[in-house]
Amino acid sequence: MNKAELRRQLAHKGLSQVKMARAIGVADRTMRAYCLGEDPIPGPVELAVRYVVEHMSDEELARRIGPASERRKFDGRKDKVYSR
Repeated sequence: MNKAELRRQLAHKGLSQVKMARAIGVADRTMRAYCLGEDPIPGPVELAVRYVVEHMSDEELARRIGPASERRKFDGRKDKVYSR
């Protein structure tokens, strides 16, 4: 998967980079790097994105992403979610 395909997948499911990042468990900054082509997209990330787009229901996706009040903060450790 390249950055263009990743962007197509996001658009197809109607997800932002941030929402997809939360759905598959990567940092928002990491997803942004994939979408910009700054980092190669690893195979497991490609599989996770395809699963979300092709198989995950909107209800399941909403549960996985969590409430809108959750925001990611970078504290030196990847993928840690803090609730306010």
